[in-house]
Amino acid sequence: MDFRDWLSVERCMLAIVREERQLSDLNERLKDAEPDLPVHYSLAKTLEETKDAKQRSHRQLTERCVFDHRVYISLSLSLFLLRSHFLLTGRFLSMFYVNDDSKRAKYCVRLKYFGNAFASFAWDKNVDDVSKHSRDRFYGEKWTPGNASVVATIRESLGEHCAGFDKEKHPVVYQSGRTDRNVSGAGQIVQIFRDPKDHLERRYVDEREEKEKCELIRRAINESTEVGKRGYLKAVECFRVNSEWHATFSATWRRYVYIVPKRTLNVEEVKEELRKVEGGEIDAEDLDMFTQYSEDEIDCNLLDRMLRKFEGKTIDFNAFARDTAKGKSTECTMLYARARRITIPKFQMNAETRTYGKRYRDRRFKDTSLLFDDPTFLSANAAKKEDDEEEPLECIAIELVADRFLRKMVRCIVSTACREAMLSNPNRTTDHQREEEAKEFNENVLLDLARNGDRTALAPPAPPYGLLFCGVGYGNKSFEDFVASD
Repeated sequence: MDFRDWLSVERCMLAIVREERQLSDLNERLKDAEPDLPVHYSLAKTLEETKDAKQRSHRQLTERCVFDHRVYISLSLSLFLLRSHFLLTGRFLSMFYVNDDSKRAKYCVRLKYFGNAFASFAWDKNVDDVSKHSRDRFYGEKWTPGNASVVATIRESLGEHCAGFDKEKHPVVYQSGRTDRNVSGAGQIVQIFRDPKDHLERRYVDEREEKEKCELIRRAINESTEVGKRGYLKAVECFRVNSEWHATFSATWRRYVYIVPKRTLNVEEVKEELRKVEGGEIDAEDLDMFTQYSEDEIDCNLLDRMLRKFEGKTIDFNAFARDTAKGKSTECTMLYARARRITIPKFQMNAETRTYGKRYRDRRFKDTSLLFDDPTFLSANAAKKEDDEEEPLECIAIELVADRFLRKMVRCIVSTACREAMLSNPNRTTDHQREEEAKEFNENVLLDLARNGDRTALAPPAPPYGLLFCGVGYGNKSFEDFVASD
């Protein structure tokens, strides 16, 4: 899967993160990346429900006790003593119903991020340790792709630039789904604790004031660091939630979409393109190794039939996982698994620059290059005529929804399914010998591999550049509202 047009896929991911393009633009049956926001956990709604519950409880208590004066007097005295102790501290309601005045204020933030701009999503002690690296790496000319993780960037932007956060103690950040390096997200939800020194700042006052605080959080993430200014990290919305909600453990489903080019690249066309861009001969030794894979094609129908066999089943996906912790359960329930044909714009390498890198991504390619904001590229594209049509690139979108996903599980499912679909496609080349070697198609091959539990029988994980975290659910809506129905 390495010798495909991943450069165009990366450009499409960046357009989705910047909201220049939507998933539905690629295929009308592909729903946009939208999370099921935990609005029923919002603190404003919780307090309103708590107030109504208290009033109903008080009325019921009065009706029961009106006929028994002794019980009524006893309960009244008890309530008076409780009120005298708790009402002054502002904790009377929270004692019975919800702890809305906890030591830390909790906020829900919806994020979009472009994976190539970060070292990873979760905190990486080798990259993010402030004792080893300067904080200047988040700002201005000292910023380069891969300088820090998404979590470290959020902590830096809030801890240093957002009023109300303790600068000496960066905010704790939890996420709805941890993604690997170079994986992008358009429906990520993070949980942020606001822990100011002043106790009064943590208390909920009214909805208007909380909206102002949420706007400060959103603007700090979007405007303080270099990745925010460039559009690689965006906080779409923010609101305060109650203490019962947790970004990871309250989630009921998660949704991923993987975009893979349908065909491999043509070696000779890639060589010619690189010669034009670099203005001379190139060292094409690394391209010759891909000759045997040239013009391989994935059959979308075969891919879809294999993936559908996962739907509605609780399976041990240990074979499709990597780096799993000892003793951790590896059973997941796959709720939705489909493959669809889509088209994305093909990235044109037409600017006179040597910073483009490679259109493909072999396993030796480790550098991260954000080519799409290169001044030379921008000026060259601005000179193009408006009526020039973008060249389409045929791709396949693999959509998976499950209650949980294991480390690299999606990428292993995608790579193995694509391998089986190519090997079972007799029309993948005109070579008669390879037609005879084509495997007889087995719809249950992915299920069989999962049940056998042999990781060595699977293909290596697919490249991370095509993976997009699209959404998460918190019980407010069903996942069916976020996927296309048959």
